[in-house]
Amino acid sequence: MSMISELDLGVLLQKGFATAVELRLTRTWESGEEQFFFTFSYIPAVFPDAEGLQLERQGMKLRMHHDGVEVLRRTREGIWHFPEGSDLPFHHAGTEVQILEPLRFLVEPYRRWSDYYPLARLDVTQAVTSTVAGRYVWKIPVHTRNEDGLTSLDIDAETGVVLAAESTKERIEAAIVSYPESIPDPTWTGELAQVPDTPVSITPLEEGNHIRIHAERHDKRHFHNAQAGDMMRLPLIFQVDSDAPAHRSITRRGQVLNNNKEPRDGQWEAHFIGDGWHADLRSPTPLIGEVEISGVLTPAPNEDGPAVNFEVVRIHDAEELLIDALPCSPTAPIQPRAFHPFNCAHDDTHLWMSDHQLPIVRYWSVETGEYCGEVAVPAAIQPYGTSIFLSRNGDGDVVATWQEQDWLVKDRSPFVYPPPEPSPAPSAPGLPDGWVLGRVLTDGLFTAYPHPPLKGAFTLHIGMEDKLQPLDIDKRAVSGGFIFNGQVMIVTGKTEYHLDNNLHLQETIEITDRARYDIFGDILLRRTGTQGQFFLRSTGEELCSTTWHQPHLLTVSREHIMVLDNFEDLATWTPQDGWRTVELEGRR
Repeated sequence: MSMISELDLGVLLQKGFATAVELRLTRTWESGEEQFFFTFSYIPAVFPDAEGLQLERQGMKLRMHHDGVEVLRRTREGIWHFPEGSDLPFHHAGTEVQILEPLRFLVEPYRRWSDYYPLARLDVTQAVTSTVAGRYVWKIPVHTRNEDGLTSLDIDAETGVVLAAESTKERIEAAIVSYPESIPDPTWTGELAQVPDTPVSITPLEEGNHIRIHAERHDKRHFHNAQAGDMMRLPLIFQVDSDAPAHRSITRRGQVLNNNKEPRDGQWEAHFIGDGWHADLRSPTPLIGEVEISGVLTPAPNEDGPAVNFEVVRIHDAEELLIDALPCSPTAPIQPRAFHPFNCAHDDTHLWMSDHQLPIVRYWSVETGEYCGEVAVPAAIQPYGTSIFLSRNGDGDVVATWQEQDWLVKDRSPFVYPPPEPSPAPSAPGLPDGWVLGRVLTDGLFTAYPHPPLKGAFTLHIGMEDKLQPLDIDKRAVSGGFIFNGQVMIVTGKTEYHLDNNLHLQETIEITDRARYDIFGDILLRRTGTQGQFFLRSTGEELCSTTWHQPHLLTVSREHIMVLDNFEDLATWTPQDGWRTVELEGRR
């Protein structure tokens, strides 16, 4: 296949939106690290297990089920969401549903590649051909600055349907795919689940300007240790909903200030000023001026927006968390802003970490873990995203980067990288006529396949120099390939294939702990969510191993390994002293 252009990709994704498809998904690898997800109370969220999940979709029509159990249905008229353990769904009037990445890219159809911002970062210049479930695909990397974000998509080269999505945390792909002419109308015509009556234990809300705040799961962190009488300060959202359960809903008069924004997802956004309190407003109908409205108050996600001071009057914490509060003028105590690390790098004496939101870089002693201070980098503040990226230059100094500007963090002086030395472009492996390159691996290894497929069946081949041998990997995706202890190793998310130098299969080993493999020169790292093992590739000898939670690898060589774990502990290994761990001051 020839290279794909941005225009071709846009046309292909539009085609994929309209295509009827049935998918059975599998998770080929995962890091084991926890994923974080902010939900919005007015949009339904589903968290199905991707392993074995079955999808039927065409345009806005969608059915999702797992082991024969319904999870979700959708049409242009709304969503039917089946709670766990229930045969009856709740109905939602909107069409948007919240799903964790990278699964959402297999579930949600995108008519334009700019419909969702990571798709706008697809780099078609780096697209390569591959296969998923026996289908030829374009594998396109995503340039993302989110350490939890999408890293690549595999898009069916013929139909435009996304068949695999990979993030820094996991890879999910289609194990089985079929293309029927159409899918049945998923509209639910049966009985609906009913919102339970108000729990008897929840007392009525006082009259006047008292408010009731409904907290979702992720909001409970605000009220973990709250007690009646506490003073608090939070930004709020008032979602207009005349059909909300009575025990959550409040009805209040106030003034609506319009912000001149177009509606988003069927909701007009404005600002509501009540009696001694205010909130960002979300309404399915446009409002302005003095109104009396009913709806639900929730904490604003990401703590954005002007905050409200209030006194906690009562807390109901049973099946859901409700906080009765009295807005007040006395200022609640200001909580010190927490430092949220995003990126890290080190020089000979210090470990440097950048903040997730502010252009601040803090640093600690590599030797003792002592906190040494912070540096304010002269960069713009990014209230809705990460601002500063750290790296180590050729002189061993740490450089902070933001929007193509670079500074040395030690003195905040501007830094200009020298122009790179021109290097010859890597040559593609030579292939016989009628063969297509799949993926270039490490140590001169690559995958390829015949086109058209031999005898009507897809056959993956492993190549090295002038050798080309078939390898049956049961329609799984190759995640890595390298030479280890004189043998060729090909890895999928679930299996290691050990080959000899002639690429003949010698041994198959099932991966039971969802391990992944990284190459650092002569070092092979076998890593899971809780453990890392370092091996010499030339001999197969294990150098060392360690346990970790959320590792950031800083240095890996046969003489020195440095790992920052969970932004809290700095672990260093040398052949002479083994592992040595220091706790970073103030990080626990």
